[in-house]
Amino acid sequence: MRELQEFLQEVQLVIFVAVGLIAFIQWRRRPDTPSAWVTATFGTLALAVLIGRFLPERSESVWVEILRRIDVALIVQFPLLLYRFLTSLIRPVRWIRITGHALT
Repeated sequence: MRELQEFLQEVQLVIFVAVGLIAFIQWRRRPDTPSAWVTATFGTLALAVLIGRFLPERSESVWVEILRRIDVALIVQFPLLLYRFLTSLIRPVRWIRITGHALT
């Protein structure tokens, strides 16, 4: 069971990085607002997964702690970036926009 979990974590890492790279390539080919937001969204997620993958579980180093905080900040940004991507496609009604910004 442990081997399956490790395998799926590796697959997840590869998929998130691949989606981030594909989004970046698409944005470079056609630089518009939705492709910029999807690049930021999945690029942030890919970077967070990469940082988390290579951080040691236990360490007393201040640099590891700083990287952990950066990783958490990137993960927290994902819902906001996904929301911004969706609002670049469809303009939400005013109360949804206000609620989304307030929750963020």
